[in-house]
Amino acid sequence: MYASAVDLGKRLKRVYNELYGDDNGAVDTGLASDDLAAASAEIDGYLAARYTVPVTAGASLSILRTLCLDLASGLAWTHGPGTDTPKDVTRRADDARKRLKEYSEGALRLPDAQENASGTGACVIVKTADPVFTPETLKGW
Repeated sequence: MYASAVDLGKRLKRVYNELYGDDNGAVDTGLASDDLAAASAEIDGYLAARYTVPVTAGASLSILRTLCLDLASGLAWTHGPGTDTPKDVTRRADDARKRLKEYSEGALRLPDAQENASGTGACVIVKTADPVFTPETLKGW
C-alpha cells in the first residue's frame, strides 16, 4: 500500500475516529486498511499501463502517498454516520484520478519509477499468411 492507517488518521484528523469508529468508540483500523488497499489498487490500475507496479521508488512514493490518501479519504466518508462527503474531499479524489490518468498516458512522469519495457503497457499481435520467401524457396538465387 502507498499509505498507512496512521497516514490516513493524520489526514482525516478529528473525523478519523468518527468515520471508522463503532458505537463503543473503538476504531476499526482494518476498515481503514481496506480503504487504503482499494485506493492503492486503483493507483496500480492506472499506473500499470506505463509503470511496473507496485511502484517502490522513493521520490515517486511521496507523490503516490498523497494520491492514495486523497482516494482513501473519499472512501472513508462512505462509512460515516449519514453525512455527505465534503466537496473538497470529492474534488481531491477527482483531481487524484485526473493526475493518475496523466501519469498513465505519459503527460506526467513519476520521477524515478520503473517504466514498462514498451512504455505503454500494450502489445500488438499480427496474424499473417505463411511466408512465401523462405530459405528453402530461395535456394539457388
